[in-house]
Amino acid sequence: MKIIMRVQDIFEIPEKGIVIGGVNPTFDSLSYDEINKRIGKQIEIQNPNGKIEKVSVSSVEVSESLLGKKNIFILLSKTISTSLIENGAIIRSLALPK
Repeated sequence: MKIIMRVQDIFEIPEKGIVIGGVNPTFDSLSYDEINKRIGKQIEIQNPNGKIEKVSVSSVEVSESLLGKKNIFILLSKTISTSLIENGAIIRSLALPK
């Protein structure tokens, strides 16, 4: 399992679900499609307390700063709440390597 990022932002979009955001400098040179493939359709969230949650990914959004840094936002399925995710949690992809 590859580490995708550490959670730096958590918020809820009504009617959509929970969004987690963060950065990964190794993704700065990748296209949206490459980032999306690396994240996959399922992720593992490991909170600082060690508790692990597996959750489905609904969608991935990538924004680029003026400095060329990419911010990654992952929309999670509606099966998880913000109370189960902490800032600093490690996000790992459960996608099979190709």
